Amino acid sequence: MINEEEFEKIWEQAKAHDKRLEAEWNALPPKEKERRRKKYDDGFYERISDNPMEEIDED
Repeated sequence: MINEEEFEKIWEQAKAHDKRLEAEWNALPPKEKERRRKKYDDGFYERISDNPMEEIDED
């Protein structure tokens, strides 16, 4: 079991990691963001499309 000090250290590391990932994401050009959404977010096109059954161009 971890103590409170260890927990706080891990928590701070996790928050710092999240901030780095967010900064990297925000630095990406819009086309790269869209490409990654297509590749990794299965529900992305269902949420933005009027026709979720249409084929998705996989470039």
